[in-house]
Amino acid sequence: MNAHVAAAWPVIAGTLGARGRYVATFDAAEVVGEGLVNASLGRAPRPVPVLTRTSTVRVVLDVDPAEGRPFVVTAHPLLPLPGPDEIAPAG
Repeated sequence: MNAHVAAAWPVIAGTLGARGRYVATFDAAEVVGEGLVNASLGRAPRPVPVLTRTSTVRVVLDVDPAEGRPFVVTAHPLLPLPGPDEIAPAG
């Protein structure tokens, strides 16, 4: 997150100044989260959990209207949906 903010600061500052909110999705180049995704995508009678790791991050920054300083609204990993070859067949 820090590396992204440092590298993208001119864009972030411009976007915050123009819109008051900055939203971005980026690759952190290292695993930042893991979780379970449903490989059946609702097609099977029961969920098919698959452990997934991700390096994709979504960040939202806003400007504090009272102080005029940016703050992090949210920053979290995004787990990918299973690809077509990973989807469990319908039950």
